[in-house]
Amino acid sequence: MAHAVPTVTSTNETTNFARLCRLLVDVATQALRDTFDSIHSSNDLHKVLSANCSTLKDLKSKRIINPIQWGKLFPPIPTTVSSRDFDTTLLVVLLRNICGLAPPTSGWDNLPVAEDRSLEADIARLKYFRNEVFAHAETASVDDVTFNTYWRDIRETVVRLGGNTYQAAVDRLKDECMDPRVQEHYRTLLMEWKRDDDNLKEQIDEIMKKLKALENPKERPGRKFIHLAQGCSIVQCDNTTVDRSEGASAKKDRPIMCKEKYHYNERVQCVECEVPICHKCAQTRHNQHLKEDIQQVAEEIKSQRREILAKAEEQISIIEANIKEQNRLMQISEQEVVDAKNMVATSVECFVQRLREHEVKTREKLNSINKTQQREHQKRLEELQSSASRLKSAIDKDKDLLQQRGGIEILEIENKDFNVQEEELNDVRMEIYKARHVDYVWNYRTSKDAKTSRHILEDQIIVTRTDVSQTTVEGRGLGEIELEATAEFIITTRDSEGRKVYDKDDRVDVVITCIKPENSKDIVEDCKDGTYIVRYSPISAGSLRVAIEVNGRPLTASPWLVQVTPHRYKDVDRFCGKGLSAFVFPWSVAVNERTGQMAIAGYSSKRIQLFDKEWKYEKTIGGDCEFQRQRGLPNALDIGHPISVAFLRNDDIVFSRERIAHKEQMSVFTAQGEFINRFSDHLVRPLSVFVKTEDDGQVIVSDVGDKKIKVLSPDGKDLLQSFSPPDCQETAEFIVYHNRLFFASYQREHCVKVFNNEGTYLYDIGRAGVPVGQELRNPVGVAVDKFNQVIICDNGNYRVQAFTVEGHFLYSITDEMHMIESPWFAAVIGDGDKLLVTDVAVGAHCIYVFK
Repeated sequence: MAHAVPTVTSTNETTNFARLCRLLVDVATQALRDTFDSIHSSNDLHKVLSANCSTLKDLKSKRIINPIQWGKLFPPIPTTVSSRDFDTTLLVVLLRNICGLAPPTSGWDNLPVAEDRSLEADIARLKYFRNEVFAHAETASVDDVTFNTYWRDIRETVVRLGGNTYQAAVDRLKDECMDPRVQEHYRTLLMEWKRDDDNLKEQIDEIMKKLKALENPKERPGRKFIHLAQGCSIVQCDNTTVDRSEGASAKKDRPIMCKEKYHYNERVQCVECEVPICHKCAQTRHNQHLKEDIQQVAEEIKSQRREILAKAEEQISIIEANIKEQNRLMQISEQEVVDAKNMVATSVECFVQRLREHEVKTREKLNSINKTQQREHQKRLEELQSSASRLKSAIDKDKDLLQQRGGIEILEIENKDFNVQEEELNDVRMEIYKARHVDYVWNYRTSKDAKTSRHILEDQIIVTRTDVSQTTVEGRGLGEIELEATAEFIITTRDSEGRKVYDKDDRVDVVITCIKPENSKDIVEDCKDGTYIVRYSPISAGSLRVAIEVNGRPLTASPWLVQVTPHRYKDVDRFCGKGLSAFVFPWSVAVNERTGQMAIAGYSSKRIQLFDKEWKYEKTIGGDCEFQRQRGLPNALDIGHPISVAFLRNDDIVFSRERIAHKEQMSVFTAQGEFINRFSDHLVRPLSVFVKTEDDGQVIVSDVGDKKIKVLSPDGKDLLQSFSPPDCQETAEFIVYHNRLFFASYQREHCVKVFNNEGTYLYDIGRAGVPVGQELRNPVGVAVDKFNQVIICDNGNYRVQAFTVEGHFLYSITDEMHMIESPWFAAVIGDGDKLLVTDVAVGAHCIYVFK
């Protein structure tokens, strides 16, 4: 029976199918994975899965989760579980069942309507597209119209789930070559064609030069070409004719014939004319020219070439030896890799074996605890049953006695003749044996030192009277708290009947996000009476998460989300100064962290004023030269218009200045009074300067010349970093560095841009046209206080705004009662809890201090 041969030729339709498969398997799955990780952190994933174990077991019994997926959910070492190992099907199952998501209106198994763009609907869409495109596909091909429809819908869904970062990846996947080998082959061919084309052009250029020489024989004096016939030509030098035909070129020693028919074997060449000449021409027309013996020159060239060839052969020998040595070293390395893999397998097996042995011992301990409690339970049960039997027998006897006797006979019976006595009832033990609560608490951590790392399993079996479900928590530390306050709440452990109980083996764990690192430990105080006091201090405004576990079990309602209200500044004082201490356009302020000394740059007054930490005027650098001379200062210092100022770690003052319009410089005024005109050769037109308080006092500069943010060494000699935001042609106005982040204000971009420690752009804070309060217009000065609040001088809106470091708006520091007409610069002084803001409005020229 004949069978049709299947068609396997690749077409545009099969490529469309392959692209959709890659989009769904590679990109869409990652978007689902990111969605799942945003709901359940990878650090606590093993705990989440353990808490939902019954739900997952039910899904497994229904064969919704297969054994392979089950193994990925519950590996031998629970803490190694990772969503990176979950496929699309498993991610969708987990999102549907353990993430608290409600089904979309159309259900999980149907394509949602286009208007429904909720998170649940997008998850259902990706599940539908996966099944529709390749899971249930009849053929591995998709026409262009269907492909474009699928691609548009899947792209929009993926971008909504994963964010705009996915957009570029999806668009690149749509256009890139599906076979990198073919792409590389064509790239190689194109390079070869280009190389051949370049060689051909060079050959054509050389031919054209020769043709030009033929057309212009005067360009080479003393040489003529006489064309005789095809394949033959003669070079004639005045009286000498040289035959260059194919036959003549094959005869090495054929003599050259002169016009006068002289023959000679001496090969003499005119160096200047570059032609062989005869004896007669050498004494006449070429008499004043430099001549050389052709044979001698040829021998010298041969000798030189032989030396080069000998060196080449020697080099080949060295290269071959190097190749042999490299192959030998590579073979050794490959063997070492194989040995290392074997060692890994052996060590892991040993580690697993130790874990199995530990499991056996732990199970034995639990069995021993269970047997002990079973024994106590049985003993008390027998006592209760015995007491019940005795009472039942006595009751039966007394009932019979009461039934048999009556009237006067009852009166004649003494009380002691009854079997049930009231005193005996009081002596009967009625309490039951209360089995203790048994918990297993474990933690898997990695201990690292300079050279090695160790994996340590810390576990504990806890047998206690504490009932976690009855344990209570109370206090203001779980409600709304202020940023600068110390929050406090109390945990009370209780038994199954709700009575306060204390057990020294109880383990109370509290995990709080966004608190000071030094306070992350020892925040729980054990009062040794069943009461545990928790105190903590949040480091930033917003919401933080408080998770409480007792003996490894989360308390009811844990975790709590606590709202932290921001620190609010109040006006403390306003400084304008008088006389020499008066401010004129205070453009920027620097604070010496070591001494508290302040330097204030006055752009219009062409001076820098120095004050101590109590605002006592000390001296002035620069100023109007004529005014200085009138006051008896012959060596007046002209520093131009200071723009930005900062203190170096050695107390020197570094500042940017403008002497001529658009010709900014950066100079230094040392603590010893020396003026250094140029701070660094790496700057073109420095605008603002900031000195890091860490990293040895590195200097950060905004450069107008190339629109870069530059990080220099403390002495300005080395350029350590240079970066700028993408797609931005503006210059940063002011820069501040805090907690390994750069915050740079961009006036014309109406935002503050944030960069990480490596100079990579992260995000913007504020922008024009957003809701009232969050809008920034022409922001200039920026500072970050000890409460992690980003303070921005919103000059275009005549106010000072406070944001979180993540860019969330907090509040406006200035209000109608405290209007700053033109806020320009902000700095944090004191211990980071005082804020300084300059006002450069005409008629104001003052500095506000908030606390």
